[in-house]
Amino acid sequence: GAGRRLLDHHTMGTVKVLPEDLAWLPAFVTATYFLPCPHHAKGEPTNNFALSTRQTLCPQCATGRRATDCIQIRRSSYHNVVRVQDVCKMFDVGGIQTYVINSARVVFLGERPHPRGSKGAGAAAAGGAPIAAKA
Repeated sequence: GAGRRLLDHHTMGTVKVLPEDLAWLPAFVTATYFLPCPHHAKGEPTNNFALSTRQTLCPQCATGRRATDCIQIRRSSYHNVVRVQDVCKMFDVGGIQTYVINSARVVFLGERPHPRGSKGAGAAAAGGAPIAAKA
């Protein structure tokens, strides 16, 4: 297949082509998570992503799906992250900046927030790139 084109703003507009098996990646990175589930009265948060349908799901909606079809999204200081062990079988995470949070190696779905009070190029260089920028 031709793959899916992805604009990488970290390489000044260079267009990359994603392999067909990663065509779900842009939807995964840009989805809005932790909204109340529209299908359950308790309003469970939508903190799972289904690869097959490219939709966010609450844990109850995700029950019964193949383990390889869902990725659980976690929160770290109000930012979405995924555990490396949850995504490393789907794509190579070797070129993506990872962090250890609560003893788990994670990847931020968006740009990692910069520490408050940091100034200069060193602070900008320390931020992680979004997962889609390096995939």
